[in-house]
Amino acid sequence: MKEIRKNCPVCGDNRIDFYTNTYDKHYGHTEKKYDVYSCTKCKLLFLNPMIDDSELFALYPEDYYDTSMQTANDIIKKSQPNFLKDFLIGAKAKDLKLSFAGKKVLDLGVGDCEQLYVLHKQGAEAYGTEIRESACIIGEKLGLKVSKGTLFEANYQSDFFDYIRSNHSFEHITEPRELLEEINRILKEKGRLFIGVPNTKSWTFRLFGKNWYYLGVPFHPFSYNPDNLIQLCEQYGFKMEKINYNANYSSFVSGIQILLNLKNKKKSSDGWFHSKYNRIIFHQIARLSNVFKRGDCMEITFVKTKTVSR
Repeated sequence: MKEIRKNCPVCGDNRIDFYTNTYDKHYGHTEKKYDVYSCTKCKLLFLNPMIDDSELFALYPEDYYDTSMQTANDIIKKSQPNFLKDFLIGAKAKDLKLSFAGKKVLDLGVGDCEQLYVLHKQGAEAYGTEIRESACIIGEKLGLKVSKGTLFEANYQSDFFDYIRSNHSFEHITEPRELLEEINRILKEKGRLFIGVPNTKSWTFRLFGKNWYYLGVPFHPFSYNPDNLIQLCEQYGFKMEKINYNANYSSFVSGIQILLNLKNKKKSSDGWFHSKYNRIIFHQIARLSNVFKRGDCMEITFVKTKTVSR
């Protein structure tokens, strides 16, 4: 654990307040609790003290995005459009519908490689990073260039990429400033940065509060809203270009299941409320929250306007 912060990691304001002390509600690590603080000014939520990367990596379950039991054909089939499923319970990242022909694209935290493969099919020269060896192996079979380890360990050359995406990986980062500085270095001038993260300015956060599914302690060291994420990225040479909201059923269904599991401390995925009928019903409510810009997942595209060096 690192030292306790006295100010906000994003806006620097010293008016930070204790928000909650809680345990991992997703993967069964209930023996240890973590303090979450809130910034009075920009509303950022963050672990305080911040967890060390070594401790955080050790907590991820062995099957977290593990592709060792999957084949390249499994990922190819999984990447095919399924319009009925997408309508009923799907919420794929909006940038997967864009054309990247001839562009150098980097996906930070490729998971099972499905999304990067979709971009590859659209003509992108597809690069990715992932801490699990199995993702690198399957990525190679799919024609992807996946580097094992962190972005810093990959050590890409400066001004190399046209497009960099971090879809539901940015909230897992303990040092977002260092990451943004490195992204700024390797992204071309006028290149695009796509960040998809949970949104605290959402209906579900307002509804569930300290039991919000996406609070995700300790795997989500930071929880953002549109304003503080934009403010953070602007400090590293990125200007907001557009924002989408892309919530699905997960936060509603899992949030209710978390409440039902408070006494027995079971995982958020364990329980009767995770029925396919509830998923379909609450997905339609989530779609409505997107319309009102209160979806619990936001996708912000930035353009690099200047090179920064710190």
